[in-house]
Amino acid sequence: MGKTTAILLISILIFNMNTGGQTLFIESLHKELPGLEFQEGWVMPDTSSLFLDEGLYDFINGGADLYFEYGIHGVLSMVVTNDSLEVNIECYEMEDDAGAFGIFSVQRGQEGKTVDIGELAVAYESYLDIWKDKLFIRIFLKDGIKEPEVCQSWGRWIAEKVAGRGQVPEIVTLVDSAGIDVSNAKYFRGIIALGNLYSFGYGIISGFYEGLVSENTDRKVFVFRYKDAESCYEWYQSARGKIQGGQRYNGFAEQADGFTVTDSEQQTLSFFRTDEAILVIRGDTWEQSEVIFHSLKNIFK
Repeated sequence: MGKTTAILLISILIFNMNTGGQTLFIESLHKELPGLEFQEGWVMPDTSSLFLDEGLYDFINGGADLYFEYGIHGVLSMVVTNDSLEVNIECYEMEDDAGAFGIFSVQRGQEGKTVDIGELAVAYESYLDIWKDKLFIRIFLKDGIKEPEVCQSWGRWIAEKVAGRGQVPEIVTLVDSAGIDVSNAKYFRGIIALGNLYSFGYGIISGFYEGLVSENTDRKVFVFRYKDAESCYEWYQSARGKIQGGQRYNGFAEQADGFTVTDSEQQTLSFFRTDEAILVIRGDTWEQSEVIFHSLKNIFK
């Protein structure tokens, strides 16, 4: 058995265990589509598709592993048309609302405009992203046509059919309570998503069960949460040893309760540990970072 096949089978097994035989929202909606009323002047050709199990790898070409990291259960893809436009609607159902928020957050760009749909929604020139309960929804027009109002209209149509309400992960609320801007924060659950946000180097930061990065123009604040103090200490010591003994970073310097290094772009990274979290700040001096570290230390004890 090849490595890729083994990973696929494991992912499918996890999918079957997590769903527990329950009917997904996207499965129910897929069955109801033929009898639903659409917006006036719009029709749905026989083009809706439901992707589960190994079908997810076919639909999310090259990116399925990221979605599995957030606990994806399936995708419903549908198309609606009128006389001149074709709208694509993709509904990604995750195992929980935190997973759906996570995918939404890592897809969120700076150029988007927040709109009032679902829990959170961001409109771009040619597409719309929505987080609603356990769903991440993307709506776009064929050939990149720019009709944001059309996307938003269909976004409200699909969001109204989702009865549940999602809550942001606790880590977002906790970081926000420390006075750190989380308006564009990225929530992650593993090294695949983390690698898309910043590359610390293979195996340097690992073992966490969830994390968050808040960033502005000059600074990134990373919070990595661990199950207990023992595992947090072990992974911190592992990261410290690999950084100090490796060649990826320069200028290793001991600091009070932490250490600093410089990355390849000459940005300072400051590392600090609490009982349950590893904290990293990129872009500030140790003295600037220390203020933030101590505000977070009181929260992530």
